[in-house]
Amino acid sequence: MSLNLNNEEWWERHRVVIFRILAVLMAGMATFKIGDEFRRLLLDHGFTGAIDLRNMHRWIGIWFSGQSLFESSRGAALYPPATYLMLWPLLGWTSFQEARWLWAILSVVALIVVSFFVVRISGAKTPAEKIFAVLLFLSINGTGVAIGNGQLILLILPALLGAVLLIERNDENVSRDVIAGGLMAWILVKPSVALPFIWIFLFRNKHWRAVVMAVVIYTVLTFASAAVQKDDLPVLLQAMFHRATVATTSFPGTRNLHAVLTTFGRPEWMTFSSVVVFFGLGLWIFFHRRADLWVLTGVAALVARMWTYHRVYDDALIMLAEVALWRIARASAAPKERAAAEILIASNALVMLCLARLLDYNYGWWLPWLCISIHTLVWLLTLAVLINYAHRNPVSSPVQA
Repeated sequence: MSLNLNNEEWWERHRVVIFRILAVLMAGMATFKIGDEFRRLLLDHGFTGAIDLRNMHRWIGIWFSGQSLFESSRGAALYPPATYLMLWPLLGWTSFQEARWLWAILSVVALIVVSFFVVRISGAKTPAEKIFAVLLFLSINGTGVAIGNGQLILLILPALLGAVLLIERNDENVSRDVIAGGLMAWILVKPSVALPFIWIFLFRNKHWRAVVMAVVIYTVLTFASAAVQKDDLPVLLQAMFHRATVATTSFPGTRNLHAVLTTFGRPEWMTFSSVVVFFGLGLWIFFHRRADLWVLTGVAALVARMWTYHRVYDDALIMLAEVALWRIARASAAPKERAAAEILIASNALVMLCLARLLDYNYGWWLPWLCISIHTLVWLLTLAVLINYAHRNPVSSPVQA
């Protein structure tokens, strides 16, 4: 499938101007948004200043004091036991104000590392191409929100991209798989983001050892973290899943499967539907495991964003799909396919500038509905193009990173 363009020549004539205008808009958004969100992370002492970092800092303190995190008075506390131990080296020994500055430093490093990886993976050559590739990540509104909230996605992406780069080669290498497994264990700090990518490592060129390494490390961390609690691990996990179900039913996030089911009055289907999507992705990756690695990663990123509860800060995942489209646009011999990929790059880049408040129904109903619908449509079109490309090019590699 490719977008049905009436005139590819029109797009070819105007594409350069369109991308230049878009680059100016993206640069403006990145400059304004990231600067303001670092202010919110470091200096905003109100309720929304570093709100997720504040919660995580509090939860880690509660967890390692031996108190239960899943009582109603403790807040959401939706993460599994291993997450609190994994974040303890960053947040467990510092005051909240010190944690804010440490998180800001780590966020800067993450922005630099991810930007470097994006340039390499996309195959951008000219300075203009490299700047645009970096802006695909920096201009996403969710990237800025992740900074201001103190969210985990910015610390996950460098490890995720590094792990995928390690398995990009087709040769088997035990030491490379061990390192990739360690990086995968880290991205499991937020399983709702990490799990869809596991299938790529499991089925791609016999890199299953990386998955085994990740599972072993994560299991050890889980038992070690649970050891400080008075309840046994099964009790903790049951309480966590119950709490997560209640919280997600009350607020399912935005632009994901759970939000759709809640809107249509079927929240009881959330767990089952996520399981179906998760294993459906695994089956699809198994049959397309020799396709371009970054196209598979783009598909997994879109599924990771939509298969379960997520909010605007996890929109940073869309960058992986944009990079996959870029590679297709550079490699495809079909004019319609190249044009479709470029149009979707531009479309994603434009709609990802959308401010978070425009997705909030507290500001009315028609504008959030319109923005959410446009985002969902663009993401689903992107998913369709990536899936179709992998189907048509089962063993191809569009651009060598």
